[in-house]
Amino acid sequence: MSSRSSKGQDSTRWTRSGHASRLSAEPRKPVNSDKLPSEADIERAAAAYAKSIGWVAYKFNSPNRASVPDRLLVGPCNLHFFIEFKAPGKKATIQQLRECERLRKLGHSVYVCDDLEDAKGLMDLWNTLT
Repeated sequence: MSSRSSKGQDSTRWTRSGHASRLSAEPRKPVNSDKLPSEADIERAAAAYAKSIGWVAYKFNSPNRASVPDRLLVGPCNLHFFIEFKAPGKKATIQQLRECERLRKLGHSVYVCDDLEDAKGLMDLWNTLT
């Protein structure tokens, strides 16, 4: 038996697996409402900030090499650097640190950020070099 809304419409929603779920008039709580931001939240916000200041934030991954940094940030006047994003308080793995060092030995700048303000600060600092 399904309940009817005030307009007589069925308020039961069927999922692909065939299970019923009730529609609720109560607003949903935002995800991570009382938690620290996730690594993905920080990375997404940093990419949006990069775009807002005229930079490009490429999602960087390599099918042939594990543990590469998450983003390649490219700015004006041949400025670029890599960022490995981590959740607040988390550290890069040994493999990630090894890959960061490998890129540094090739002359690239690589950073590990667990905070959005750190990532923004890096972009702002690099912008002063133009």
